[in-house]
Amino acid sequence: MRPDVRVARPADAEAFYGKAVPWPWSGLAIERDGKVVALGGVAWRDDGTWAFLDCPRELMPHPFRAHKLALRVLAAVFAGGETEILVRPTPGVPTAKRWLSALGFAPRSRDGDVEIWSKCRE
Repeated sequence: MRPDVRVARPADAEAFYGKAVPWPWSGLAIERDGKVVALGGVAWRDDGTWAFLDCPRELMPHPFRAHKLALRVLAAVFAGGETEILVRPTPGVPTAKRWLSALGFAPRSRDGDVEIWSKCRE
């Protein structure tokens, strides 16, 4: 069964993460059989605008579909006036950095052991 992608609601984040997201955010929920199985979007934190995708690999929608969806979300955020979007590659996921590069992100800095990548509006 093909998962449904829809605009996420605050209750989706609470159900998925087990707590409310502490920053303003907007995103998409991937739902399968009436249950949110993944969330992705943008959070506006004090230290910048952060993109996120929390989706287990086995539940990832078709990789091409996920890529197209990510490009649409990033374009919408830049169209809304943001000039830079930050991300952290998921540790232990060998394809994370390759996918971020394909989306136009590049390494920016480190925060301890955590790499921070960014993409600027073109």
